[in-house]
Amino acid sequence: MDIVKKNMWSIVCGVVAILAVASTYYPLSGKFTELTAKMQGSVDDQRKIKSLISTNPNLPVIEPKSNEVKPLGMFPTDKVIEMGKKVVGKVHTESEKLAAKALEINERKPLVPGALPSGGGRYLAEFKDAYYSAMADLRTQMDATTVPTQEEINAKIEQIWTDDFKPMIKTVGDTAQNEQEVRTEFEDFKKDVPKQMRLERAMKHAVYVNPEKQGSSPGTTNGMTSSFDYHAGIPALEARDLPNIVDVWSAQLGYWIQEDVVHSIVETNKDSKDVDHSIVKRLIKTEIKKEYLTPTGPVQIAMATNAANIPVPPPAAGVDPAATTGPPKAFGYTVTGRVCNPQYDVMHFTITVDADAQRFQTFINNLTKGKFVTILRINMRGVDRERIQQSSFYYYGKAPVVRLEIKAETIFLRAWTAPPADPTKGLMPTNVQKLLGIKPNPTGMADAR
Repeated sequence: MDIVKKNMWSIVCGVVAILAVASTYYPLSGKFTELTAKMQGSVDDQRKIKSLISTNPNLPVIEPKSNEVKPLGMFPTDKVIEMGKKVVGKVHTESEKLAAKALEINERKPLVPGALPSGGGRYLAEFKDAYYSAMADLRTQMDATTVPTQEEINAKIEQIWTDDFKPMIKTVGDTAQNEQEVRTEFEDFKKDVPKQMRLERAMKHAVYVNPEKQGSSPGTTNGMTSSFDYHAGIPALEARDLPNIVDVWSAQLGYWIQEDVVHSIVETNKDSKDVDHSIVKRLIKTEIKKEYLTPTGPVQIAMATNAANIPVPPPAAGVDPAATTGPPKAFGYTVTGRVCNPQYDVMHFTITVDADAQRFQTFINNLTKGKFVTILRINMRGVDRERIQQSSFYYYGKAPVVRLEIKAETIFLRAWTAPPADPTKGLMPTNVQKLLGIKPNPTGMADAR
């Protein structure tokens, strides 16, 4: 007992020490974790402050024609921040205006309202009639002509005989008095008829197109390809068959592309009244690939005719991984890298024309100006004007002529073909949307696989 009394103070201190050690493991363990987190937060805040102090703030780049980054020169105060917000708002407004303008330029009107995206019956019949009528009108818009065919020349000669020479024959009773003399004069005259007809057409029209076979649907000619690309899925006018909705869509796309080409030729030749003075002298051929260029390669639009044949789109191959802020790029298929994506769809086409060798650049400029058309490749070779005049009777004038084979791509914005908010309000048929991986989600919105 005496020992306890003598060492009471030591015993009390020992007990307090034991209790202090024990307390660190029971009620205070959370406090240590909290203190550790606060310390780490203080370290992070100190690092951020040092970063802000050492960083030189820059002005935002708002000049479209320059990528120069200029230093702010001062710490962004509330006033500077407010000014920055106004600039950002202005840029946003301008970008919306630009998007609206792009949509205005790109959006087209269908040949028959109501035929797309799911019209049937009379709409399909009306589209067939409107399609062939519109394709014929493209020739009229260009003030186009053809080299007279032999049938046309023969008909003209027969008309001249009937109207001008036959009445010159004098008869007494039933006997012709001067028939031989009239026929001899007529034979001499008709030798120049073919040349006169050919020259007359070249002098009264701005551009040549290939003649199309009479008495049947356009698109096939006697040994010559049509200057225009008629979609084979649209039945002949004289046929009772109707096109399916996928063929209507494909034909409509082809018409819109050719409309761009024709408008470019019209603009190029606007100051010309004859082939001699025209820049574009002949539209030889138009070839439109009835396919979309997707990240996995070309996809035939006709595949959408039967929903059962529409494959599930495989993972995109060859897409540029660096293109993370915009549409995907697949340079394995095209030099521009453009492929179908949620913003737009891509198609390719090729046109062949004979044009003035010194002024054809005007046509190239008009083909791309104000249109969503990009030239991918141009093949050019000289044209022997004398030879083509003698063999095919095309009168191009005296200026040198070149033949241009132009491969180009065009895009159609989905904002109007298949609006993301509601694809059913666009013009693209449902099966074509499935082919491109456009699908409605449960809310009625649309996204792309």
